[in-house]
Amino acid sequence: MPSPSTELEYPFRELPYSGLGDLACTGPVVNPASHAAINDIPVELLAYIFTLTLPAKIGTYSAVPLLSKRTPHKPWILGGPWALGQVCGLWRAVALSSPTLWTSFTLSTRLWERELPLMNMQLERSGTAPLDVCLTFAEGNPGPFQTFLLNLTSHCGWWRKVRIEGDLSRTPILTDVVWNKVGPSGIQDLFDSAANISRLAILVVSPRMVPLPLMAKIQSYKVSHTTWSTLSRDLPAAVSLVDCDIFGSGLDGLLTLPHLRRLAVSSRFLGHFVAPALQEICVTGLINFVPPFLRRSGCVLTRLMLFNFAGTGPDLISLLRSSPLIATLEIDFWPGSFPAFTALISALTIVAGTDADYLCPSLVSLSLGDREDRTDYPAFVAIVEMLRSRWRTPGRESPSLKRARIYLGNIRMKTSGKWKQWMQILVNEGMDVAVVESTRRDYPSMNSWRDNWTVI
Repeated sequence: MPSPSTELEYPFRELPYSGLGDLACTGPVVNPASHAAINDIPVELLAYIFTLTLPAKIGTYSAVPLLSKRTPHKPWILGGPWALGQVCGLWRAVALSSPTLWTSFTLSTRLWERELPLMNMQLERSGTAPLDVCLTFAEGNPGPFQTFLLNLTSHCGWWRKVRIEGDLSRTPILTDVVWNKVGPSGIQDLFDSAANISRLAILVVSPRMVPLPLMAKIQSYKVSHTTWSTLSRDLPAAVSLVDCDIFGSGLDGLLTLPHLRRLAVSSRFLGHFVAPALQEICVTGLINFVPPFLRRSGCVLTRLMLFNFAGTGPDLISLLRSSPLIATLEIDFWPGSFPAFTALISALTIVAGTDADYLCPSLVSLSLGDREDRTDYPAFVAIVEMLRSRWRTPGRESPSLKRARIYLGNIRMKTSGKWKQWMQILVNEGMDVAVVESTRRDYPSMNSWRDNWTVI
């Protein structure tokens, strides 16, 4: 039986991962000759396409991507970059010669012994490409985890992104940090050594945790629990800051962020900021502080995200009229806000033959969510008419609204058939539209609404 280290040297026909025993990918390898059209794709383009198919994070406890269930003894069907080599000889050659396909490591203390050969092989295949590492500490047998961690930390000079609780002082090319440990212990050593950090996410930040010279280099800053005294020290030093997502307490005073382009905060925070260059904003809760903030900042919004919106229809429509250049609008309506939901649908509908200025004339992408699940048949009809009116805007040669997502808690059986027919008509005309029956699993989470850069 060949060892994992020599598996790369075997001819293609001998390599259905047979050297890994019960970790083998199942199924025959497709004959390359039957895919001449695929073989015509330039190798560089094929490798790039492969990178787009891989998730940034595999899972919480599984270290290797699986198409089958993660069981301790039964054979596994491997996914991700491992599955690419099972298509044809060309794909396998591209996968093996593309280190960037093998650079994402999701590890936990629940790592299984049978995963070690694959992890060591993946690390070998990553070559000298920058590594993205996520380490999760949980109850379990730490033996296999510690074994591979020794190997992985020997390559820490190539760590680019990391989410970890531990000593990270030997990471010279690190640019992205996610620190979910409560308390600053250990992180100062990291900041002293990793001078290239430009994106920083910390669960709890305390005063003087981040050196001011480092804050001057930070472009993206995300913190979940902080105080105004810490923000008033750190943010004025962040002269390169363009991305900010913060949640804290003890607000007092006013801060100006001259270069900030994107801000995610709870509504009350807006009363303490000025951001003249802001283009995108995500606000959680009521919108009372949004209009004064926009007037004070003099900024021009192109994207507005309202999460857990609990305001009134008139207030929402007034806010949208004050920002006519909004191209992307995403609103998650909190239970009890269905009247505002229906009022917005009506206000967004363009009535043919009228000269009145319509709401959000630059709107290209729209996402709406009804958590209360009160969308009835009349509301269905109103939504469809609104989408149709925005899709073919009167007086425009090209469509205005190009993408729409409607998230509903329950698509009723008596209307689902007609609903799908109406949506299909728009799809056939070229509109990117979908109605999603939302559950706790697939409803857009707060992270998906707020995060603009991938955190492993």
